[in-house]
Amino acid sequence: MSEADVELDSTHQSDPRAKRAARLTGSVIGVLLFVAAIVTIAMEGDKLKKAWDEAANAPLWLVVVILALPALNWLVISASFQLLTRRFGEVRFREMLALVGSAWLLNYLPMRPGMFGRLAYHKRYNGIRVKDSVRVLVESVVLSVAAIVLLVVLAMIVPENSVIGYVILSAPLIITAPAAVVLKRFTTLTWRFVGAFAFRYIDAIIWAGRYAAVLWFVGAPVGLHRAALAAAASQAVQLIPVAGNGLGFREWAISLTVEDGLVADVTNRAAEVAVALVIGLIAGAWLAALVRSRDRQSQPPATTE
Repeated sequence: MSEADVELDSTHQSDPRAKRAARLTGSVIGVLLFVAAIVTIAMEGDKLKKAWDEAANAPLWLVVVILALPALNWLVISASFQLLTRRFGEVRFREMLALVGSAWLLNYLPMRPGMFGRLAYHKRYNGIRVKDSVRVLVESVVLSVAAIVLLVVLAMIVPENSVIGYVILSAPLIITAPAAVVLKRFTTLTWRFVGAFAFRYIDAIIWAGRYAAVLWFVGAPVGLHRAALAAAASQAVQLIPVAGNGLGFREWAISLTVEDGLVADVTNRAAEVAVALVIGLIAGAWLAALVRSRDRQSQPPATTE
């Protein structure tokens, strides 16, 4: 999931047709690249058979992990946005969960309606200016980049798949999470950035875990280093405002990072879409009911003569 498909000048109206055309073109290219990925996998008969056989014999718990981790991404990303957004307006956590969940699904459509819909919702129902919402998005991008860079650097220097390696990888989280709690007593802003970074670092670790899981699922297991690189490649592509959720572009980026990365990320995408569909539909229905309720409350009472 990525809410980082942000055009930094999205609040401006200069040449809106060109912007819409660029977004639509990016979406079309993304779909074509995804179709090309599936065709390429289908043409590689031996690799496809190997991946299918491995997947058929995979333990059930691994399937559960592959489906559960995208949902964890949704939770921590929502928490990160909640911390950064609430300084501009009152947004309940369940409301943010619904907004991010529905945007996750809608961003698979051309023009990334989920992202722009979330900004419009914040403006109308939370009283948050669009420029402040865009500021939060930019801050989220910066924190995501910092988190994934730190994860890759640490993953490259620690011993591969060792206890001490995992302890070192968790060190930033062990430091930043308590620091945010302590700083909250003394600052009104810094603690939010520290806390949001902690959530973004958790998100980066989850992405590495997702690639470790799907690569194992298709019979191409990797160690800590490769999983972190795959996560970095995935996040880098999704930061580029080309296609919603990096569709098509992400799959090919992963294929350049790890062996059998193409079939692994198509599998990853399938799991992600399945989870996003469930969460997005439920979140969208809940938001629709909330909007109707708020609109009714905002209407003046009928008068009788």
